[in-house]
Amino acid sequence: MVALVFGAGSLLVAAGMGGWLASSALRSFGWLGAFCVCAMFGYGLIGTLSFLLFLLFGTQSLLPLVVLLFLAVPGWFRLQKALSGADLRWIGLLPAVLVVALLALRLPAALSPSGSSDWDTLSHQLAMAKIWLDEGRVSYIPFMPHSNVPATVNMLYVWGLKFGGQYAAKILTVLFLFLSSVGLGAIAAKRYGATAGTVTLLTVVATPVLLWEAGTGYVDIAHGFWVALGVIALGYAWEAEKSDARDWLLVSGLSLGLALGSKYTAIPIAAFLLVALCAMAYRRRVGTPAVVAVAVCLAVAAPWYVRNAVNTGNPFYPFLYSVFDGRNWSAENEEAWRAEQTRFGIGVRDDRSVDWLALPGSLTALALQPDRQINGGSPFGAIGPVFVLAFFLWLALGRRGAMENLTWWVVAGALVVWYASSQQSRYLSAEVMAIAVLGGGLVETRARAPVAVAVGALTLWSLLLFGYFNRQELAAQIAAAIGTLSEDEYLEQNFDAWDGVSLINSLEAGDKVALYDEVRGFYITVPYLWANPQHSTLIPYDNLKDGAELAVALHNLGCTFVYVSTSPVVFGPERAARWRHQLDDPNAPIEETEHFRRLILDAVRSGAFRLRSSTRSGLLYEIVSPNEGTSAAPET
Repeated sequence: MVALVFGAGSLLVAAGMGGWLASSALRSFGWLGAFCVCAMFGYGLIGTLSFLLFLLFGTQSLLPLVVLLFLAVPGWFRLQKALSGADLRWIGLLPAVLVVALLALRLPAALSPSGSSDWDTLSHQLAMAKIWLDEGRVSYIPFMPHSNVPATVNMLYVWGLKFGGQYAAKILTVLFLFLSSVGLGAIAAKRYGATAGTVTLLTVVATPVLLWEAGTGYVDIAHGFWVALGVIALGYAWEAEKSDARDWLLVSGLSLGLALGSKYTAIPIAAFLLVALCAMAYRRRVGTPAVVAVAVCLAVAAPWYVRNAVNTGNPFYPFLYSVFDGRNWSAENEEAWRAEQTRFGIGVRDDRSVDWLALPGSLTALALQPDRQINGGSPFGAIGPVFVLAFFLWLALGRRGAMENLTWWVVAGALVVWYASSQQSRYLSAEVMAIAVLGGGLVETRARAPVAVAVGALTLWSLLLFGYFNRQELAAQIAAAIGTLSEDEYLEQNFDAWDGVSLINSLEAGDKVALYDEVRGFYITVPYLWANPQHSTLIPYDNLKDGAELAVALHNLGCTFVYVSTSPVVFGPERAARWRHQLDDPNAPIEETEHFRRLILDAVRSGAFRLRSSTRSGLLYEIVSPNEGTSAAPET
């Protein structure tokens, strides 16, 4: 109940914040569409301003909330006045019912604890927001590279955690998907007609990778909407009269600023749009509005990049190390991250070169056979057939306005960058949303029938996927949401590391644990750090010769315990069993080739790590103080 109240309250505040941006350009989308677009703008502004206010007053002060309410209340009245009389009726009863049904299937995920599959939520998206809230400030978290990226959406999660825990934070993503789908649907309805709006609406809300993120702590839905709107708004600006072009340029600049302030994946698209904007400024003689749009974009996004530069010396940390260098990172870390990103898709050779002939197969695999990608595959990661169909059909049949041409070419360029860098389907959220608008436009063409079939099939498949095929997890989420299943009981059944986390949480005040091969620290209540070498250079592994030196290095970082994961979810069953056997049996042959794992084994076998307790998912060791010595044999 608290989460739902928080969600409703946050929506009112977001609409009020976005009300300051209500204009004739947005008013043309009708009251509902303009409200949704303004609310998404409002959420972005809340996240941006919260970051600055938290720097001034801290995360535990209520002064930032007072400032936000002071701005939102008059903005709400301005929104009502600006949209008075705006009317665009396009959502029929059946589409509305389908949207509600699809979102209802994800509401229990928001109102129940995140489990094993909700990886990024537990590892950093909510975890870093929790650390910032607990520490009372938006601090530098040196062991968590993900915390040094643009985090506008994560600032919203700080508010959610503050007032309603993880459930209030996750309810925001359900709202993001609703607002994004209706807002983009209104854009399509205004341009192509009511049926087009319905197609866009259902395409966005029923795309599995977007629908799955609703109810989690991921940021791709909001980020994708801001990118898509930035692209579409620039296309509208190109078409509009000079006076209206100013409004659309401002919308585009603000949208791209929020996108750049929430995720690095907006950078390539922003670069494409900058080229288009320069061409437009020259041809349309709108240089001053174009400069203003760029200035707004940079002003909104810049605080995050300045923060990175101050904390690490690299504004794009942890990326582009070879260009900017920086602290707490290395060429080895950069290579590890690059290797991690390239394992998501197909067409990447052993030498990391790209087979460009596999690009069409990559797109169709994500749409129809996601088991071929995405860390071993999951139907929840699919982008759906409408995206592929609309993207290719538009070339032959679509309307060739400036907005459509710009959107198509920007998406095409972004797909090339995506394929060459990381074929993670979540990174296509913006492209899926932008093409969904063009897909709606195809109802004006001879492609009306295949598009309608594709949208119907996508909607039906998502209802089955998230309702019937996911019924076991859904039932458990509902039970946890309504209280018939306790949080502990739910996590015991649905979070593979819960036994290990519970063990860690039993440590005494003043203890600190180094985590190996386990990054999902949201539920951990004692200080911790990620200890694997790819996360930072805090631990000088290259200079460590044995387990005793590893124990000293961890002790110098304030760690008193080490938790080593052996979870099959992390390693796979066979690899987990081999790793566990080497840790458990001091006489087992050492198979590990990675230096840090050999150091761990040496620390365990020499007594520098003393076994405190073990669980199914891992082992907890006490770090023997250098003053205590390491002569004692490990407990069994």
